[in-house]
Amino acid sequence: MTMLTYYLTKNPKAYRKLQDEIDTVSQGNPITLDQAKEMKYLQCVIKEALRCFPVVGYHLPRVVPPVPSLPPHTNVEGGKEICGYYFPTGSIVGMNAWVIHRDTTIFGPDADQFNPDRWLDPTAAAHMDKYMFAFGGGSRTCIGRNFAMAAMSKLVPEFLRLFEIELANPKEQLKYDNHWYFFWPEDVDGRFIKPEHVWVKSQAEEVTLRSRCGSWDRRICFRCLRLRFFVFL
Repeated sequence: MTMLTYYLTKNPKAYRKLQDEIDTVSQGNPITLDQAKEMKYLQCVIKEALRCFPVVGYHLPRVVPPVPSLPPHTNVEGGKEICGYYFPTGSIVGMNAWVIHRDTTIFGPDADQFNPDRWLDPTAAAHMDKYMFAFGGGSRTCIGRNFAMAAMSKLVPEFLRLFEIELANPKEQLKYDNHWYFFWPEDVDGRFIKPEHVWVKSQAEEVTLRSRCGSWDRRICFRCLRLRFFVFL
């Protein structure tokens, strides 16, 4: 959700389209989860943010199993052939969502770009959905997927209904630190909570929030923005 707001601030056209949809549906009232699920462009934005910035930074490892029909101590080599390559039993294989999600043969020549409009065509969307790996896949799909999708569907429109957001320094480039569990903007911490403990190296991580129904505004960094998202849940 944090990076979704970042991508919107970097793509004003998509931001305006989403804001227009939110204002049309809400009519000044909180948007229900049922309404959010039917908001076509909102769901496109959520899918595109998950595609561009999946939370897992490395591959998801799996162990090649033995031949299931043979007794455990049978002296027969199992294994699996994947895409023309043979992997013996016990091999660790995996796929990386960041690589899959940038495959131009699946997501188009602009796969490196944030473009929610790619999901507007139902036929194309159904094809791309088969290769979305943000929550893993198969029997090991993240058990929190439904909750995460519900949270984003409810939180994002409510947040943008109440606040306008823009990058404090739009020319700055965001930096990432790669961990297995997630990529995260480098050295981002508590400018909003404790101004005396500022660890921000790159001003690209700062955004400005403005209330859409008053004069309140405040500058905040992305990690603090992430913490405040949960106030809306």
